[in-house]
Amino acid sequence: AAHEIPQEVGDFAILLQSGYSRMRALAYNLLSSLATMVGGILAYFGLG
Repeated sequence: AAHEIPQEVGDFAILLQSGYSRMRALAYNLLSSLATMVGGILAYFGLG
């Protein structure tokens, strides 16, 4: 939902400040988001 947008922007900014390139920061941010979605889907079907 909408509250995730500032969270993702903040995570991206932290990765950039940590020295990651824009592409690497974006890739890590995307990877963590996808892992969260996969976990949510697995939990939904596993517990449902």
